[in-house]
Amino acid sequence: MTRKQAWNIIVLGAIGTASIAPQIAATDDLSLNVSAGSETVLPGATVTVTLDVTGLSAPINGVQVFLAYDPTLLTLTGVSPNTSIGAGWTEGVESDVGGAVDFVAAMNGGSTQADHTIATLSFTADALGTTNIAFRTVAAPIFTRLTRVDNSVILPSVFDSGGIVIHGPPPHVASIDVFYSGKFADATDPSIWCLAAGATATIDNIGYYIRGITGIRITFDELVDFQTLDPRDAFSFEWTAVNGTTFTPVTNATTTISVTSAAVGGVTVATVVINDDHVMKRWLKTTIDATQVSTAGVFLDGELTGNPILMPSGDTAPGGNAVFFLANMAGDSDGTGVTDLNDVSVVRVNSNQFIGVPIDDVFDVDKSGVVNLNDVSVTRAAANQFEGVPLFTPIP
Repeated sequence: MTRKQAWNIIVLGAIGTASIAPQIAATDDLSLNVSAGSETVLPGATVTVTLDVTGLSAPINGVQVFLAYDPTLLTLTGVSPNTSIGAGWTEGVESDVGGAVDFVAAMNGGSTQADHTIATLSFTADALGTTNIAFRTVAAPIFTRLTRVDNSVILPSVFDSGGIVIHGPPPHVASIDVFYSGKFADATDPSIWCLAAGATATIDNIGYYIRGITGIRITFDELVDFQTLDPRDAFSFEWTAVNGTTFTPVTNATTTISVTSAAVGGVTVATVVINDDHVMKRWLKTTIDATQVSTAGVFLDGELTGNPILMPSGDTAPGGNAVFFLANMAGDSDGTGVTDLNDVSVVRVNSNQFIGVPIDDVFDVDKSGVVNLNDVSVTRAAANQFEGVPLFTPIP
């Protein structure tokens, strides 16, 4: 028994199964197809489904369609016959009773053998859930079929539209913060900003901590799941050489960089810790793979823009990666993008071991909480007027 013959004997529908008399075996396809962009939608969005025919072996001039859908999740808002193909389809019957749709149409005085859409059905998504739209049977010989000019019939080869997911808002990146691992109780430094692709870098994107970039904290706006259960798999890292703007994968990234996550007050916080002295005097590019981060199966809406980056992330559609950039110029306390003897001088002038300073004090390059002779010493050791971090506009 061929697959076509099997469909011609038993029709599976959303209302159950029904045996019908065998019909002609054909290669013709009559199917329901969810239009691109309608497979995964928010409540209130429009779901578009087309009734399509392909591979017709003979001209057709009529169609009768019986559909079923879940009326608790979808509402039918309209059926539009295709009037542009051949003589065009003219609707004869359209009704919808509790999610059971009847639709009958005929070619307006003609027939066609072309691949085309017979009609477009529009639904409104009403509630969260997963559903489909399917051909249903009523009572033989009343079932979904195409009619040929000789009155023989063609049965569907695909009986439903495939999955339609109605979901809540996708998760977003709510904030990206810089901290100094093991310093100031891992508090955030508000003076260092992250840069998005397409925006132009400024000195505010360049940290001056003598040990480089050692901590980044990403907060999502709700609790998220990582697809492999290991948040490290959602992140990838690239860096440049000194003075460079070309990114290559971080060497030994799995041992150089760790990623952990925790639920904090109803949201998820991912913490990136980078070994000391690895991301120094260079740019770091971080990518969060949207397909690895989800809430109830809905992927991250992660696109980032601006400098500082605008929050929350996203373009309203799930599935966009979050990409951001951050640089370090160890010891650059005067904000020139180069660590030189002037930095040594200004740190020395501002040193006072008896006065505590806040986390964002630019002269406290070792982040000990005071500016003292150690800051002067490590700045002198880092000074090199030929090494710098260029200000540039990363490509999206």
